[in-house]
Amino acid sequence: MKNAKKKIASLIIAAAILLSAFSVGTSAFAASIPILLDVLTTQAISGAEDKVQFIYTPEVSGTYCFKGYSNYDTEAYLYVRETIGSDRVFTQLAYNDDDPDGDSDHSAKQFKLVYFLEAGTKYYFEAGFYNDSRTSGDIKVMLTCLAYADSSVDSISAVCNAHLNYYTNGTWKTDANGVSYFHYNISTIIQNTSVTVNYTNGTSLTSAIGATSINGITIVYTDNQDTNHWAFFDSSTGTVSTDNILTVKYLDKTYDLNIIVDTPTLYSFSGKIVNYNATDIPVTDGKILINGAIVTQTNGNGEFSFSYPSGSYTLVFTSKYGIPRTVTVIVSAQTVVCETPVPIISTDINSDGIVNARDYSKFLNNPSISSKEAFKAQYLLTSDVYTPLTIS
Repeated sequence: MKNAKKKIASLIIAAAILLSAFSVGTSAFAASIPILLDVLTTQAISGAEDKVQFIYTPEVSGTYCFKGYSNYDTEAYLYVRETIGSDRVFTQLAYNDDDPDGDSDHSAKQFKLVYFLEAGTKYYFEAGFYNDSRTSGDIKVMLTCLAYADSSVDSISAVCNAHLNYYTNGTWKTDANGVSYFHYNISTIIQNTSVTVNYTNGTSLTSAIGATSINGITIVYTDNQDTNHWAFFDSSTGTVSTDNILTVKYLDKTYDLNIIVDTPTLYSFSGKIVNYNATDIPVTDGKILINGAIVTQTNGNGEFSFSYPSGSYTLVFTSKYGIPRTVTVIVSAQTVVCETPVPIISTDINSDGIVNARDYSKFLNNPSISSKEAFKAQYLLTSDVYTPLTIS
């Protein structure tokens, strides 16, 4: 509500300014006080809703910070004056009433307004008490330059305290070589990352956590998961993978951030896939998919096994010529062994959802595709024969 209140207030103020812009001598802007860089400035306020206006014209473009150091909750606005038609009007550029990074040096209730200022442009910083009912007191402010635009970037670095969780925050995918892997969503990392830009003049600028740009320049994130599948932290050995690289790029500078993937307790899930109506014939090219990606395949006996955290999952059992079958698997805090083999239709060579004469004619031309017994057992079958199946 606080921000909503101020946004509404700022709109009203902006409207009032526009309506009275032709009269520069209005009470809201009766006096503008020049402010010096890096100097703590104190001005008294007298009267309800009174504010102090400071002016500053930077000689060098850069990112500047206007901060309050008063004993009361404060707020600040930033304006420029523009000519619209025959009128000179104030245009609001920014507003702030709290410092999200407040600490013992700077109270969170004091404003911290950060903005990129262009050299040669006159800016108007307006400061006052957040509580409009307060009628007197001192406003203490300071303007500093965080980084000059003409300073060349020497290097960048990044810090992220967040970890990813194995098999969560992502989805299964298949790489160019047909290998299945879990692809993590890097948004979780980006939202918890801060980037520091170091300039050749010795200054530096650190972004807010989760910021997507610095000084209006986009921070670019790329990962190597497609070619180097991210591994996890092995709690039993204390080994952390150093190949989970998220590359942070700002202008032409890059920084490789190693991402830690925590592994939860994994439980084995194993079983066997056989032919529908011919359960003595194993499906040797069977595969199990989660979210469209293969997580495991059967061996020459139709057997499969893989590990997963506890939870409920929707798996798809299929094969090269199979009609997919959806199975619900519940992995609890124990090893899950599917005692009864999972039967699927594996002879739909034509991939039209039914085993018929067209499939059989292709089989006759290439008998190695399947077995004659499987074809006979599955002739004219469709997915309609599948009943709901839950394994736990």
